[in-house]
Amino acid sequence: MQDTQIQNLIAASSSQKIAIDSLKVDLTSLSSQFTQFTSDVISNNTQQNIQIQNLVTTTDTQKLVLDQLRANLTSSTNSLQTQINTNSASISSLASSFNQLKVEVTSNNSILNTQIQSAAASVNSQKLVTDSLRSDLTLNTNSLQTQINTLNSNLESKVNSLQSSINNINNVNNAQNAEIANLKNKGSLSPAQICYLNDQGYCPDIDRCCKEEHDYFAEYDYVGLVGLVPIEKCGTWVYAKEL
Repeated sequence: MQDTQIQNLIAASSSQKIAIDSLKVDLTSLSSQFTQFTSDVISNNTQQNIQIQNLVTTTDTQKLVLDQLRANLTSSTNSLQTQINTNSASISSLASSFNQLKVEVTSNNSILNTQIQSAAASVNSQKLVTDSLRSDLTLNTNSLQTQINTLNSNLESKVNSLQSSINNINNVNNAQNAEIANLKNKGSLSPAQICYLNDQGYCPDIDRCCKEEHDYFAEYDYVGLVGLVPIEKCGTWVYAKEL
């Protein structure tokens, strides 16, 4: 029966080692997931937020697992100590072997505690990185929104300025067209009496235009009709004077 108890103790210690190995695999998997998560954060802001939340959830879950493992380890150690105390009278002849086993169990417990502390530190470090990434993402988003607002404001200002220029040109053209229509309605001139100045500043058709001093030129510039100007004199070279 004493041999069986010792074997049970050894088996319990082996089970604890297996649990630690499983914990190492879990931590290695977590490190791989976090590396992938960091890559995704750089490529896509929306995916970053989702992966950050998933990582936080996974981290919290693993912390619960570590806490449960620590509790199980403590409970297992206490149970072993209780069994040893209960059966101490019947295993006096195996005291030396038992003391050696106790040293090994204590050593294993120390290793386990060290690994648990290291894992906890790694989890805390990863949480800090996650918080930093979330803060950087918020700053980048705010900066981008500010730039978009500035561009929209500049664009709106330019559109308004352009529309104002168009309105001014239309107003000038409308006023000049109204002036021509008014002169025609008063009988001051007929369509045949309107002489058009070309870009060199003279009447291109002397036979049709500029026969009388009361005839008028219709003067144009690059944006449209400027207005009617009376003839200064008739001849081959005919110029207009300002209204």
